[in-house]
Amino acid sequence: MNAVVILDPATTPEEHAQVLQGVEDAGGTIELGLGTRAAVVSGEGPLFDLVGALVGVSAVIAAAADVPADLDNDTTDLVLAWLASQEPAFQAELADPARYGKSWATLESAEDGTGP
Repeated sequence: MNAVVILDPATTPEEHAQVLQGVEDAGGTIELGLGTRAAVVSGEGPLFDLVGALVGVSAVIAAAADVPADLDNDTTDLVLAWLASQEPAFQAELADPARYGKSWATLESAEDGTGP
């Protein structure tokens, strides 16, 4: 599971370091930074409850409905763009070989060992 962790704008460098260490200690991984206040974190369900309770974390976002209304515009745009990239329709488009100039036949022959 992935979610976006948002840091409070008043987070001190020490609190920021504690959040990063807290993610690691709870078995999570920072996958992608989204500006200076947000990061995509991967891990199992309990991780997000633990991280959400850390000092300096203002939100844990798993869906667009979770985006705080008071989040700055730039961070909101980054978070919403990442969330959109996780939608099934977007993922299906990425999986379409024609998107990359390949035909289905080419991919099928590559899978069975008869093609490139």
